[in-house]
Amino acid sequence: MAKKLLMLFLIAILSGIPLTGRAKTTSVTGNTNLRVTVFGVDHKPLQGVKVVSESQPDEQLKVTGLTSEDGTVWFQNIKPGKYTFYISRSDYNQTQFSVTVNPGQTTEIPVYLELFSPISTTPITTSSN
Repeated sequence: MAKKLLMLFLIAILSGIPLTGRAKTTSVTGNTNLRVTVFGVDHKPLQGVKVVSESQPDEQLKVTGLTSEDGTVWFQNIKPGKYTFYISRSDYNQTQFSVTVNPGQTTEIPVYLELFSPISTTPITTSSN
């Protein structure tokens, strides 16, 4: 009898069945993906661009990533809905975009960044009397 209980216990652990007697369930929403491709000067892909969600659907954690050599970052198996992203790299102006990701689909967004240009200021001169 003890061997049978031990065997059932081991089978439950190995199969992921909680010992409360209920089967483990997971929610699957399909393959909802977002692919962001970032381009810079001369429409060449940019590597190392930070892409961060500022807002996302309820119960979706913030998504963040860096673009790869081909300028892309993939967010896979995310919740469908509306996202707002900030995109930044030190030598380019930061930008923002919003996108709605549909359930069970891969949404692809191209983003074009402009080179960073510091605000030019005219020096102020003062004269003393």
